[in-house]
Amino acid sequence: MRAGRLIFVASLAAVGCNLLTGVSDLVVGEAPPVDPLPLGDDGSAPGVDGSNPLPDGKPPKEDASEDTRRDVVGSDARDVVASDTGSTAKRVFVTSTLHTGDYNGLANADLVCNGLATDAALGGTWVAWLSTSAKNAEDRLTAAGPWYLLDGTLVGTKAQLSGTTIAHAIDIDESKTKVPNDEVWTGTRLGKYYLGDCNLWNAASPYGGTIGTTNTNAASWTASTEVICSQAHRLYCFEN
Repeated sequence: MRAGRLIFVASLAAVGCNLLTGVSDLVVGEAPPVDPLPLGDDGSAPGVDGSNPLPDGKPPKEDASEDTRRDVVGSDARDVVASDTGSTAKRVFVTSTLHTGDYNGLANADLVCNGLATDAALGGTWVAWLSTSAKNAEDRLTAAGPWYLLDGTLVGTKAQLSGTTIAHAIDIDESKTKVPNDEVWTGTRLGKYYLGDCNLWNAASPYGGTIGTTNTNAASWTASTEVICSQAHRLYCFEN
């Protein structure tokens, strides 16, 4: 009789436990069931690296496209291009300032380029694209390029600069501003001295000097015509 009462009490205790917890058939030592992870759109589990995201999650961040990576300016343009091609990428700009052909020599024309680059926080060492009867512009560039505008647009290699066409007109100044169609002192055609050099870029008159234009990638970018050296024109500045 006493044993029957004990069995009856135990049964009541079990029923009460089930009512309180809402769990039946609980076996001691077993872990409660765990809901499975939701699967991705293709039916596979999401990766820890962000691949195959959850259906309600954000898609993984993709690598920037080539076009996006090249949408850069200034020194960033140089770094990206150099990384992509393995080459020593350089920059080029046309000056925002104008000057007569009297620069007091090539060295001072180079100072104009470097002064503008410094003011624009570009860094680097720059030379003016100028030839004299004693020194060709192509020989003043010790780098092989390629050269890029400050917006990342390809201009060309040293061989292209000395050829009949370049990849793009040099029409961006040191502040990354597009310039209108304008004339540029060069004294240069096909990378070499041509027509006039304003008496070695030392005089404004009565000498003549060769100019190019900023609106073309044809040969006239560097050799359009010859004008009197008292006129004021821009310079092309190449990172060296």
